[in-house]
Amino acid sequence: IAADGTTLAVGAPNFDGPAGNDTGAVFLYEHDGTAWNPDATLFGPRPLDGFGIAVALEGNRLAIGSTFYDEEFERTGGVWTQTAVLASSLPPAMEFGRALALDGDHLLVGAPDAPSVVVGAAAVWKLSTTGTWNEDAVFVGADVGPGERFGVGVAVQGTTAVVGAKGHG
Repeated sequence: IAADGTTLAVGAPNFDGPAGNDTGAVFLYEHDGTAWNPDATLFGPRPLDGFGIAVALEGNRLAIGSTFYDEEFERTGGVWTQTAVLASSLPPAMEFGRALALDGDHLLVGAPDAPSVVVGAAAVWKLSTTGTWNEDAVFVGADVGPGERFGVGVAVQGTTAVVGAKGHG
């Protein structure tokens, strides 16, 4: 779940959508001052992908995590449109997009099951002035062990990124 102003995004990663089983969905709501009203539904494009496993929202920008990708949407004139699909430089099967945090032109993406690094990872993406998302850095936990899922939780504000791992405060 993510909220910003009068907009609420609710991920449903096991939702059966038009593309098949467990494609996932994100339900968007707008608050009219009295109640939350349905605004839009975004469906995952691939079966068994877990679209909506994580969501991050800031203004008219929405990041949606799935098992292997992170998808970016922007709202223009009240319509949500996909603007990018981000695939990490990390190998597949690491739950890239399991956790998301968005602040301005920075997006932090958790990948707690990154197999090549065993302990998990987090990637920082930056939105360029031309509107393209670029992977800027990848972090791996220095003091976490196998199975501790570094990247299971993330937060970003300005130039500060925080990455969580199981058993670490």
